[in-house]
Amino acid sequence: MTSFKGEPIEAHELSKSYSIRRRGQGLRGALKSLFTPNWEELHAVRSVSLSVRAGEIVGLLGPNGAGKTTLVKMLSGLVRPSGGEARVLGYEPALREEGLRKSYALVLGQKFQLWWDLPARDSYLLHKAIYGIPEDAYKSRLAGLTEELGAGNVIDKPLRELSLGERMKCELIGALLHEPKVLFLDEPTIGLDVLSQRAIRDCVKRARDRGAAVLLTSHILRDMEALADRVLVMDHGRIGYEGSLSGLVTLFSDEKRVSLKFSTPVEDPKLDGKVRVLRSGRDGVTLSVSRNAVSAVCAELLGRLPVEDILVEDPPLEDALASLFEKSGKNA
Repeated sequence: MTSFKGEPIEAHELSKSYSIRRRGQGLRGALKSLFTPNWEELHAVRSVSLSVRAGEIVGLLGPNGAGKTTLVKMLSGLVRPSGGEARVLGYEPALREEGLRKSYALVLGQKFQLWWDLPARDSYLLHKAIYGIPEDAYKSRLAGLTEELGAGNVIDKPLRELSLGERMKCELIGALLHEPKVLFLDEPTIGLDVLSQRAIRDCVKRARDRGAAVLLTSHILRDMEALADRVLVMDHGRIGYEGSLSGLVTLFSDEKRVSLKFSTPVEDPKLDGKVRVLRSGRDGVTLSVSRNAVSAVCAELLGRLPVEDILVEDPPLEDALASLFEKSGKNA
């Protein structure tokens, strides 16, 4: 029996696999598959262990098909695991016990849980009854959430008449009305405009500040930079990295980005093979330089070029992720 530590979200060696029937090509292949089916095992999640503390946002990053949504569905009780164990607020998610269902919330991006033909306010009344929210608390929370998300003018319109961003705001309000102790968010800002993304991020931060444990998946790196206290990177069903975003860049990129702005035009800066040129112009250059050569390269360039400004920074997070996924793919 696994010894859990009592965190709001915990998983130990959690796995999920599916048996898929592969059909042969053409009529002959189809007939052969009918009588002698070819079954293939698909491993969606492989021995994942994790925990999320109260008042913490943990981000799940990874390419499509990495297993992120399957993991969230197992932790929320929508999918039964093939192996391993999980506990959410002390409950086994797959059993879907009432104590758990009333204490967590799940938001799946673009998969709406409110009634399509009804105003969100009417759906909220159903939530109020299901979760047993007292009248005063319900009114106070609804007023606060609609103000936080700027949704006061949309919750009385049928959901089908709302834009994607407005619908997602309504979904998040519904998820937070009962003040869940655990919040699962799967791509909550996908397809939204910048203002809607910002409003939803701010609302998630406030839920975290009220003590909720939040597990967030997103392909939008700005979500992770703005929200995640730490990140888990999944690929091929496994966790390939756990830590901070800055640590991810440092670990999987051995280069720094150096940008130089010239005070006077330079026709040919005469750059040698120690650097990789990302942009070159008469007004300046942007270079990719090995971390252990940054000091020497900068000193050499400052000594012979009319440098007005210099910026040394980590490469984009996307580059580090690409490097991690490439490494993970080779080891799969």
